[in-house]
Amino acid sequence: MKKYDLYEQFEPHERALLLLNKYPLDYIKEVVNGIITQSRKRNETDICNYWNEVAKEIKRIISKNVN
Repeated sequence: MKKYDLYEQFEPHERALLLLNKYPLDYIKEVVNGIITQSRKRNETDICNYWNEVAKEIKRIISKNVN
């Protein structure tokens, strides 16, 4: 199976916006945390780093919209 560069699809900020516009926050948290956990177990550093950046962007967007 070919692995794709996640950054070629969407930058973390774009991915965060797409997810926030489409899914409930609780669901996003569960899925993103699951991806991060699985990628750590499999030593998939690039995937883990990408989704950590997405998680940071989601937190930043939410805190920006709350203020």
